[in-house]
Amino acid sequence: MTLYIPTGATTYDFVVNLSNASGNNYLVIQSQYNVNFWAWGLTIVETNDRYTKFRMDVTEQERTGHFGGVYDYQIQNDVPEVLVDGLMKWINEEGEPELPAYVSNNETKEANQFYTPNY
Repeated sequence: MTLYIPTGATTYDFVVNLSNASGNNYLVIQSQYNVNFWAWGLTIVETNDRYTKFRMDVTEQERTGHFGGVYDYQIQNDVPEVLVDGLMKWINEEGEPELPAYVSNNETKEANQFYTPNY
């Protein structure tokens, strides 16, 4: 699943292969980089015998922060029971990494050349 947060979004809709969902549901993600996890309450927009469309609220920090990456995700209910799980790629347009610009120590692009002598 891909979670793509566009610029200026306050909510995000996504569809999962879960039939006839009901009750309170949550999106729980865990980073593959470390053991941190996050959870969001979900609103059911549409559900039928094939799929369920959920809506989640997106804060400004989630929209603009550097959260891009691959996560393990689960859709859970109140029990908590895992209804759907898998891998998720998080992409947010505004979330640029706040890393310093790389400055090369070889700005003149000089290369070292090594020659094999002919004997």
